[in-house]
Amino acid sequence: FAQTLGFPPTVEIAHVRTLEAGLDGVMSDLSPNAVFLAVPRGETQILSRLTQIGMDLHILLGEGALTHHKADKRPLSILLPVHEKLDAERTVTLVSRLSALKEKEVILCALVEVPRALALAVPASEAVIVSAALEKIAKRLRKDHVKHQIMIRPVRDFALGLKNLAKTLSPDLTILDPITAAEGEKIAAAVLPGIGCDLLWLTRGGKPGAHPT
Repeated sequence: FAQTLGFPPTVEIAHVRTLEAGLDGVMSDLSPNAVFLAVPRGETQILSRLTQIGMDLHILLGEGALTHHKADKRPLSILLPVHEKLDAERTVTLVSRLSALKEKEVILCALVEVPRALALAVPASEAVIVSAALEKIAKRLRKDHVKHQIMIRPVRDFALGLKNLAKTLSPDLTILDPITAAEGEKIAAAVLPGIGCDLLWLTRGGKPGAHPT
């Protein structure tokens, strides 16, 4: 399957007692820059068990929706939330470099938190700043010939707003890259239960300067 998508693989087989202990041993031996792991949606606790693995870890939580999507020929919809608590650069890099699917559309959506004392609308001054930031990211997507659309949504709370956004847009895949472990824990607790789509969750590795390859 990897070969058909243009990724010639090297195959390794390891006999392990548990997934976590086995991964820890294999990663120590191979020392990769990044690890991609697909697990069932019900195994969300694996996020907390593996975040200290010591390298970039990309976890896909889902039920096989991406495989099903290929059959109906509709464009794959990928949601890239943009917020100060998330790293947009790495998610855009993943979409541009690692997705071999030509029929895909990226939804680039900035979530702007608005205090409850104000009307639920993005202030004009902040809208200008956010629009400029989105355009910078969109420029990268255009350069890599990635079809996309841009949105700006006001929310009261980022995590809950993100969960509601995913329910409203119903993307096939959402990619999240929390900047800090603490923020990641808060987002996971609020967003993961019932998000309703496949989720690619990025964690931070312990190797300074390491980048996905």
